[in-house]
Amino acid sequence: MQPDGDQAAFDRAPDDRQPDERREHLRKKRYDFDVQHVRSVMTFSLGRLFAAWIRPRTPFERAVRLLDRGDAPGALAALDACLRETRDDRERARIHNKRGVAHLRLGDRAAAIGDWNAALALDARFAPAMTNLGNLRLEDGELAEAIEHYQAAIRADETYPLAHLNLGVAYRRLGRRAEAVREMRLAHRLEGRRGRNS
Repeated sequence: MQPDGDQAAFDRAPDDRQPDERREHLRKKRYDFDVQHVRSVMTFSLGRLFAAWIRPRTPFERAVRLLDRGDAPGALAALDACLRETRDDRERARIHNKRGVAHLRLGDRAAAIGDWNAALALDARFAPAMTNLGNLRLEDGELAEAIEHYQAAIRADETYPLAHLNLGVAYRRLGRRAEAVREMRLAHRLEGRRGRNS
């Protein structure tokens, strides 16, 4: 028994979309988006690549490099030395924040929380420490508390991309997709600007 209709239509894969040739404006929009995406990815990737080749200039940069390479004990020792030498509260907050990351990588969650709280005691508007505390809440499934930390970080520094990104992740877990997409897109734009300004 033969089906009614054009046999060629039955042999093709089902597709109800019109080809782009009939919709020039859509092709242009897609091309523009693709170009912007490639530029932002290349800027971010090249920045990371060159950062690996550039020698750290300060003891803090050397400590962060050790942390990035997975040497948490070495980074912690270097950060302790930085902390002894630094008197500026903002710089000390940065050091405590990275010490918290090193402690967390070593499995010492209580020491990490202590360092992040110390960073906030030195600079109450230090967004990275607020974001790291929010990350712990997010990992524990305490989404409302995590969102509070991320929102506080954004109030302190609305240009900090990781707070926006992690807020988007928390929103997504709650099923608040529109807000999640908005925050993740904003994080992507902010990271792109940060890469261009570096």
